[in-house]
Amino acid sequence: MGLKPEIVLMMLHHCIAQRSVQFSFKRAAPLALRMKEENVNTPENADAFLRHDQAVHEGVRRVLVRMEKRRLVSEDEIALCEKWIGKRGFSPPRPC
Repeated sequence: MGLKPEIVLMMLHHCIAQRSVQFSFKRAAPLALRMKEENVNTPENADAFLRHDQAVHEGVRRVLVRMEKRRLVSEDEIALCEKWIGKRGFSPPRPC
């Protein structure tokens, strides 16, 4: 995909932090594609992108906890939360 090695390592570290060492490269591929599409080409840009991705992931997880759902978040839920937070300007849910 043309991402720099240090950015790929940051992305893999992020994936491991989210899903433990048993994460799937199948799930990492869409993240890498989004990074490529958003021209993430410096470690600073990658850090900001990954922090935002983590905030969205945590937001979805908090909503699921409030709904008493104990499972991994889905890609559709992440996309919906991204739309709420990023495009519509809602603030992320507060911790329970």
